[in-house]
Amino acid sequence: MSGPRTLPTEQSADLVTIEVFSDGERIPASVQVLGMGITKSVNRIPFASIVIKDGDPSKETFDISTGELFAPGRWITLTMGYHNDNETLFEGMVVRHRLSARTLSGPVLHVECKDAAFKMTGGRQNRFFKEQTDSEIIRHLLDHYGLNHEVEDDGIQHLQMVQYHASDWDFMLCRAEMNDYVVMVEDGKVAVRKPDVSDPVLELTFGATILEFEAGLDIQLQTSTIESRSWNIANQELSISEADQQAELNLSSRLHHGGNRTEAELQKWVQAAQTKSRLTAKR
Repeated sequence: MSGPRTLPTEQSADLVTIEVFSDGERIPASVQVLGMGITKSVNRIPFASIVIKDGDPSKETFDISTGELFAPGRWITLTMGYHNDNETLFEGMVVRHRLSARTLSGPVLHVECKDAAFKMTGGRQNRFFKEQTDSEIIRHLLDHYGLNHEVEDDGIQHLQMVQYHASDWDFMLCRAEMNDYVVMVEDGKVAVRKPDVSDPVLELTFGATILEFEAGLDIQLQTSTIESRSWNIANQELSISEADQQAELNLSSRLHHGGNRTEAELQKWVQAAQTKSRLTAKR
C-alpha cells in the first residue's frame, strides 16, 4: 500500500523560503546565502553550517568575513518554510568561520554554529555529588550553564557520585545512559528521557516525498542475552541481573562493576544496554 504523495504542509511546497538572523536582526538581502545544513542527532549537540558568497578580488577584500554579521560569538537563528510562512529550525552561536577560494565556486565564507549546549563540552571537570539521584545531578549540570531542561526522574539515590576529569557533557551522557535515557537538544533546551520509538511522527514515500535516503541494518553487535554483575559486600557473592531479547546471532554480553551495586541499579544497567543494542542496529 503506497503512502502519502505530498508533505503535510500548511502552505504549498512549491516555493521554499529561508531567513537568517544575526543577534536578532535579519541579515541584509545583499548577503547571498548559497547553502545551509542543519544536523540534529540523539546524544549530539546540534550544529549548522552556512555557505555565503564573500570576497571581491578587484577590491582584495572579504567584507562579510571581516564584518560583524557572522563574527564568532554572534547568535544565529535560521528559519525556513514555504511562501514566507517560516519556522525556526536552529538557534546557536557562531563558533567557527573560514574562507575558501576555488576556481569553480569562487570565494565563499563557511560559517559553523552550535547550540548553546556546546558550552558543556569545554574543559574537563571534577565534582563530588552526595545523596543525589542521577536526574538531580543532570539538572545541576544544566542549571550551571543556564540551559532550559526537561529531565525525567530516575528514582535511585546515590550515597555519593564522583565526576572525575570529564566534561560536563560527557558526564551527563554517561549518567543518562546508565538510566536508559537519551539526550535530545533543541534550541538550547535539553530533554533527558527514555527514547520513544513506538509511533512514527511522519510517513514518507520513496519516489514521492523523499529526495535523498540512506539507511542500514547491522546485527553484528546484537546480543540475545545481556548480563550485569557486581560484588555484594554483605553476602560476599556476585549480584547478577540479566535480560533477554530476540537476536539473529546467539551472542551474549556481560557487564562488570567492581563495586557494590543495588539490584535496581544492575537492572537499569541491563535495560540501558538492551536499548542501546536495539537502537544501534538501525541507522
